[in-house]
Amino acid sequence: MDNPTDGAQLNEQQGQEAQSQKFEGPEWLASMPDDLKASKTLSKFKDVENLARGYENAQKLIGRDRITIPKTDEEFQEAYAKLGCPDDPKKYAFKYDDSKLSDAHKGALAKDVEMFRGWAKAAGLNNAQANVVINKYAEQAGIYAAEDLAKCTAETQACESALRSEWGEAYDLKITIANRVLSRYGDQNMIQAIVDSGLGRNPGFVRMISKLGEMTQEDVGLDRTGGSQVMTPEAIREQIAEVQSHPAYLDASHPEHKMVVDRAQKLFERLVAR
Repeated sequence: MDNPTDGAQLNEQQGQEAQSQKFEGPEWLASMPDDLKASKTLSKFKDVENLARGYENAQKLIGRDRITIPKTDEEFQEAYAKLGCPDDPKKYAFKYDDSKLSDAHKGALAKDVEMFRGWAKAAGLNNAQANVVINKYAEQAGIYAAEDLAKCTAETQACESALRSEWGEAYDLKITIANRVLSRYGDQNMIQAIVDSGLGRNPGFVRMISKLGEMTQEDVGLDRTGGSQVMTPEAIREQIAEVQSHPAYLDASHPEHKMVVDRAQKLFERLVAR
């Protein structure tokens, strides 16, 4: 006669196997209570070892500061604060290199930096992030300043070269006259505006100012005869033509021949030396 206990155990075992076969999760989870078997979190672990490692990693994270993904403006501000955004824009501590900038460019950069404080705060930047941005900006400002300086230098040299070629030995006098005009009739603000705009490097503008000065030399503090010893190339050529038209220039027997020829020679030397 069969033992009824053995039959009960067999039925229980078969029932468990049937339940295991119906469970679609990992094998180790099949013998767990239904509420655990239904856990999507536990079903991610393929075996007990992975479950244990997951638990270990979770323990390491306990106590750490965590930031919930923000959705509202208030939540964003809270997240920014946790990441180091200061509560006051004045608390940003900027460090940047402006040693290669002129005083004017340094002043302009300093104003931009002060404006950037508010922008950085509005963007939720922490001090490190804000310094990355401001240093890149300062670096670019240095590049632009160097380019501006190179451009101004080239324009200044081109202007001087053009006017020296045109005015010759009269260049220094005419520049002095132009500067006297600006000092006599212009104030510091106007002079600075001329410099900033680049007009001071424009040959046409310098030529015009010098011409105005020649028309009013006494008003700008120059003697009308003070510049008689310097001439433009055009004036020298006119005098050469006048000397060469003298009867004694081509007549070796003329008593003034040597004097006239010497005069022409000196004029040619001045023309070449310009």
